[in-house]
Amino acid sequence: MSGYDEGHSGERGPSRRRSAGRRYLTAIVAAVAAAAVGGVAGTGVAAMWDAQPGLSPDAERVSDVVEGVFAGGCVDAAAARADVTAALDTQGLEGWDVVIAGGVGDCVAAGVDPDARRVVLIPALRPDVAEVMGGVRRELMDRCLGKEEAIAFVASALRSLGVQDFSVATDGPVAGPVGGEQALREHLAAGCFVYSGSGHDGDRWVFYVSGLDV
Repeated sequence: MSGYDEGHSGERGPSRRRSAGRRYLTAIVAAVAAAAVGGVAGTGVAAMWDAQPGLSPDAERVSDVVEGVFAGGCVDAAAARADVTAALDTQGLEGWDVVIAGGVGDCVAAGVDPDARRVVLIPALRPDVAEVMGGVRRELMDRCLGKEEAIAFVASALRSLGVQDFSVATDGPVAGPVGGEQALREHLAAGCFVYSGSGHDGDRWVFYVSGLDV
């Protein structure tokens, strides 16, 4: 499953990656997204963002270039591929491929896979959906909803935006705001469910709610 999560900080588009602890696609996301590009059926991953330390200076420059391409918001795959390729060429960053994962739609995001030296374009949520789901994440941290209530809450928010072809699952990773790990642990220990992010299985979006009682 390739995809792009709306993130931990407002829950986001690619332009929100710049902070004191700059965020990148985790290595596992990049690796699985790359496998999806290669046509491996059934490969899955939730598109989570987190700190990825130890990028080489070259990969760091690529990430900066990619971030600039997506600063304006929603970009489709064809435009993104052309813009990223042109930006890399302009900066003299040679030997990097720009590849498109399966299931991309009108909006894409990008992750840097430093080992394979490629930029992987993956599905991204519409900006309005990403913004609302950021609010859903915060709401589910402020309230204590059980599994079924949390699933219904997430589904209702999505349907209110006209999103129809999606699923809500409980078998994904547990995630929360960066720096809020202790609050997340306490919330889960109290039996509450949280919204952990989203991914794309090649056909539709999957939105994850997480708790200890799944």
